[in-house]
Amino acid sequence: MLNLQAERIRRLPMREGDTWQAAVFRMPVWARGADGGLVRPWTALCVSTRTGEVAMAEPEPSETRSAALVLRALADLAHSDGVGYRPGRLEVSQADIAGGLRTLLAETELVERPQLDVLDRIRADMAEYLRKGDQDPAALGVNGVTIGHLRAFAAAAREFYEAAPWRHLEDADLVEVIAPQPPDGLGLASVMGAGGREYGLGFFWTRRQHDQLMATGDPRSLMTKRGVWSLTFGSVEDIPVSDADLWEEADLPLAGQAAHPFLAHFGSGMRAKRPTPKAWAFVEGLLRALARTTEQEMDTGRWTKPVETIDGPCEYELALPLLVEPSKKSKGVQPSGMLDRRIVERGFVDISRATQGMEFESIDEFQSFLDENFTDREQSMKPARTPLEQAQDLAFEALEARGRRQLQLLRKALEVCSDCADAYILLAERESSPERALAWYARGVAAGERVLGSSRLTEDVGEFWGLVDTRPYMRALFGVAESLEAAGRIEEACGHYAELLRLNPNDNQGARYSLAQCLLHLGRVPDLETLLGKYDEPLAHWRYLGALAAFAREGNAPGARDRLAAAHKANPHVRKFLLGAVPIPEDQPDCFSPGGLEEAVIVASEMLDAWKRIPGALSWLSEHTGPSATARKRKQR
Repeated sequence: MLNLQAERIRRLPMREGDTWQAAVFRMPVWARGADGGLVRPWTALCVSTRTGEVAMAEPEPSETRSAALVLRALADLAHSDGVGYRPGRLEVSQADIAGGLRTLLAETELVERPQLDVLDRIRADMAEYLRKGDQDPAALGVNGVTIGHLRAFAAAAREFYEAAPWRHLEDADLVEVIAPQPPDGLGLASVMGAGGREYGLGFFWTRRQHDQLMATGDPRSLMTKRGVWSLTFGSVEDIPVSDADLWEEADLPLAGQAAHPFLAHFGSGMRAKRPTPKAWAFVEGLLRALARTTEQEMDTGRWTKPVETIDGPCEYELALPLLVEPSKKSKGVQPSGMLDRRIVERGFVDISRATQGMEFESIDEFQSFLDENFTDREQSMKPARTPLEQAQDLAFEALEARGRRQLQLLRKALEVCSDCADAYILLAERESSPERALAWYARGVAAGERVLGSSRLTEDVGEFWGLVDTRPYMRALFGVAESLEAAGRIEEACGHYAELLRLNPNDNQGARYSLAQCLLHLGRVPDLETLLGKYDEPLAHWRYLGALAAFAREGNAPGARDRLAAAHKANPHVRKFLLGAVPIPEDQPDCFSPGGLEEAVIVASEMLDAWKRIPGALSWLSEHTGPSATARKRKQR
């Protein structure tokens, strides 16, 4: 079959004294393919070593490189202005490309060379231009780093990823490397991945730095002058193009397409620096040691693992400081930096234990008792008298612990008494899967039912939550409802939210808000209207729910518009978030003031899906609120 590109080249005169170089390669950038996915386009460069003239073939998103691309670049260069000839000698570096060209360009001397100096310089200049100086540096760009370091590291990273140590360790578990001596900034690490989103290792210079991150939840706290090391796993587009080429061309080990490892040090301005040979070998060994550590070894708090690295055999001694030195843990610190309200509840439990069987003649007498016996927390804590109380104390202690230390306390609590609902609740809160969390919450509900008994579940209806010993059961039941809702089992969730309101009409837990969302999702507008009427309140969340319910029932009726106007008056900021004029922040506020921006963020994030589900609701909101609606009303007046 006649090759048109080859024929175009053969028709031109040959210049014996000119040598051209050509190569086909993937471009050092990502682009969107026809299906919307990310692709690395293939192209070919051809350059005259005598004149410096260059031609590049039109990039194409093919899966494999081909000699056809080189032919296009050759033909384009040969027919470009000021050239008009074909070379007497063509140099290529790829054997498969050379083989494909020999029969098509029989009259041209074809030479294979491992290095094409002129063309390689042009490729490097083009890559720098396309990357605009922002691309992370190449792993092999550091002096002394070889493909052997990358291959050994890749194998260790695959072993680590497949072992999935985030099943047993979370970011609160700080791992300290006692031996060997770690390179600067790599001696303390936490395993990422327990939350099911980002996997890898985060490194720290000091324990204090880790504590600060746990207290604030803000990774910017890590960006000191010394910078920070990080190992992450992601898709191929998440790593430098040079790394992607290495993994493909050198066929480096890989656990999966979402498990490309990227190890770097990030300094000021988030500029990345790649590891030295020593750092590659150290992290390689650490990954292997963590991958081979059992859960039982972790629970000892300190263990050793002999491993092989590119630098030879090495024994890693690792420790979990929060297990080895539990007394030095940071107490009462939650990821948001806020005190867990259940820790405060411990004081009520102590008072309940201390006053059990006692009667007081007046409020003043009761207050005097509290003043005498509860001035200091350590002194006021009353010793547990039953297995359930012992287990509850361990659950309270677990509230102030982190990571595996917390897990150990919860397991111990359930060994002491399997009826400790709060222990099941805390185990549920450690899960990232709604299904697994649901199983723990359900066990907490069953434990609460056993503790309270059938008579309490009947006689104390309406007073739950006001009685301190009912709260673990109520928390577990709320967890069941939330987990069912998260799993898409909305009808079942409604029943549990309604039960919480039956037991505690005062709704200290805020179950009415979740129930309202579920009823709206199911289209049970009459039930929603009943709920809204029972808990009539001026806050924006309730007002916007009422407006949406009215629109769903009666459309653009005067009554619905009145309710929308009341909602907009309660918080006019909600409108811009619901309509997308301002994006809803990913991080939710910890608190809010009525009518403020923080309240609007919370309302919009919780209600956006509901407004989208009701046909025409957002258009109605846009038309009847905001500047245009105000102007129309003024005109009508």
